[in-house]
Amino acid sequence: MPVYNIAFYVCVFFLVGVLIISIFSNVLMVALAAFLISVCLVVYKKYIFALLFLFVIVGAFYSQIFNKIQNSANVPFGASEFSGVIIKIAQGDTKQDII
Repeated sequence: MPVYNIAFYVCVFFLVGVLIISIFSNVLMVALAAFLISVCLVVYKKYIFALLFLFVIVGAFYSQIFNKIQNSANVPFGASEFSGVIIKIAQGDTKQDII
């Protein structure tokens, strides 16, 4: 199999892992299902697809780690006050820029 096909299928299976974890939200269930499918493919001697199904697990774990990192950011919502001094206002025919 050419390298570009392998890269394509790795990306596809990785994104399938992200899709499945976003639907089911249980990383252990997704990892177990992908591992069992991979074992079944080894039994049927489809080694390349068995290896590719492991990228479903990688995609699922990546999605969970990314969600944890993204949700840990503290972004204050609500009323915010800013104070400052406007030094120069450039006016034109169609717009006004505050510098």
